[in-house]
Amino acid sequence: LIGNTTTIFVFSQRRLRSLRSSFFLTCLAITDLIFILIIVIVVLDQLQLPVMTAPVCVSTIYLSHIASFLSSNFTLAYTSHRLVAVFFPITATTFLKQRTNRVLALALLAFAAVFYCLSFAVTTTRMRSDTSNTVVCQEDADKRILFPFLMLDTLFTFIIPFTLITCMNL
Repeated sequence: LIGNTTTIFVFSQRRLRSLRSSFFLTCLAITDLIFILIIVIVVLDQLQLPVMTAPVCVSTIYLSHIASFLSSNFTLAYTSHRLVAVFFPITATTFLKQRTNRVLALALLAFAAVFYCLSFAVTTTRMRSDTSNTVVCQEDADKRILFPFLMLDTLFTFIIPFTLITCMNL
């Protein structure tokens, strides 16, 4: 929490904000911070605190998928950004503009927001036996769409970014 908050604060300063690579590092810190906050909600739920209501349940699953996707793909974008700067040091400034970074980040966010709406269809809740108005939250294995959804999620969040980052670093 402290590290990501500090990163957002530092890279948002006027002097560092103008650096092209600061944008993706800030985006990465924001997505990681969102993911950490979701983990805090889950830990509070495991400690039997009444935080996991039905809307919180569905939101945490949806946002955790989006944060995972964006985290790996912002890392990919940052790595490709550095690769372009290494291979094309003179013309890199024409390719690597702040506007291009923002368009890419918004495109990734839009894709994630639309694609991960599928998580609403596979998430189920059931009331806990106590009277706290909290739910047990999970992705339902009985839903036929769950397996293809998780396979695509693995492809978009892990396999494609990991493979491309590995190739770029080689």
